[in-house]
Amino acid sequence: MKRFRPEQIAGQKVDGRSDLFSLGVVFFELFTGHVPFQGDSLMATLLKHTEEPPPLEGPGSEGLPPGVVPVLRKALAKLPEERWS
Repeated sequence: MKRFRPEQIAGQKVDGRSDLFSLGVVFFELFTGHVPFQGDSLMATLLKHTEEPPPLEGPGSEGLPPGVVPVLRKALAKLPEERWS
């Protein structure tokens, strides 16, 4: 499955922080059994990646240990500068 990064979708430069976003998606999927951003079409999925916060609380977050949520929040930040460098 193709992993999208918000900055990649916007046509901006990608770097190691982009890989952290992808890793956050993989970890989210490992804990919950589904990806954090999934739409009915490719365009809907891309919009979710760029506009919607990850479902780290409430519906869709079942299976996430509380201690993992802050780590995923940082890894799945929409702006690369809000992720670890």
